[in-house]
Amino acid sequence: AAVSEAQQLKEKILLVENLLVSKSYNDVIRLTENHSKGLSEMTTKKDHATTKNITTKSSNKIEDLLLLLARAKAFLHLNRTEEAIKEATRIAQKNPNNMEALQIRARANYLNTNFEHAMLDCQAALVIDPQSRFADEMLRRVRQIKDLFEEADTYNERKQHKQAAQHFRRIIHIVGSKVKCSALYRKSHYGRAHAALKDGNYTQAVASANLVLESHPNDVETWHIKIRSSEQLGQLQSLSKELQHIIQTWGSDNLVIMEAYQRIQKMNFSTTAAITTSPATQE
Repeated sequence: AAVSEAQQLKEKILLVENLLVSKSYNDVIRLTENHSKGLSEMTTKKDHATTKNITTKSSNKIEDLLLLLARAKAFLHLNRTEEAIKEATRIAQKNPNNMEALQIRARANYLNTNFEHAMLDCQAALVIDPQSRFADEMLRRVRQIKDLFEEADTYNERKQHKQAAQHFRRIIHIVGSKVKCSALYRKSHYGRAHAALKDGNYTQAVASANLVLESHPNDVETWHIKIRSSEQLGQLQSLSKELQHIIQTWGSDNLVIMEAYQRIQKMNFSTTAAITTSPATQE
């Protein structure tokens, strides 16, 4: 029975690895769910007679850790960063020298804009392997982006919004477009949109806001920027249609969207009424 169980685990690992290659990440998560639960329930218990910590039999199996690694990778690929961090942390607790777990957690923290935690993970990985190219490059990137965010915030506080926007542009260039659903992508494009709005560059503000809304369509703060900028550009009709679609899709609970839609409807009505009653129209 023991041999059979071991063989089943090996076959499962092979299947999961193939699923990762084929990018079937949801299938990986489904197949590894029991192993994740097993590790979660592996709380240490005290034997009252010997005060000895005991754990479940499966806790020390390398195979279980390999399956959890695959699970963490799948969560990371799906941009479910909090869950990737959770699974990678479980692995690191059982095997502190597991480089893959540290790399997964470092990248997930980076995408989640948890820059300090990402740097700690990179530094821990470099202690284990000082030659790690991934850890070295990731540490440099995280430090660079963290510094740029802090400098951009300082420029905004000084009301030097053009310089802040330029910093966000540099961040966006470094981050790239492959992480559209991440908090990092949202924060960098939102930052540029906000700085552009404050600088009076309404066209850029709308363009950056649109990039955020593609992957975060119900982001209230970004809609606020887009609404204000579109109003300044006089794009009332197109904005009205977009807001109407959002209300139909997400409901009328969002006060920012509803108030803007009602305000624009009144403005459109006033404009139409003025055109209708103008002397040229009466003639």
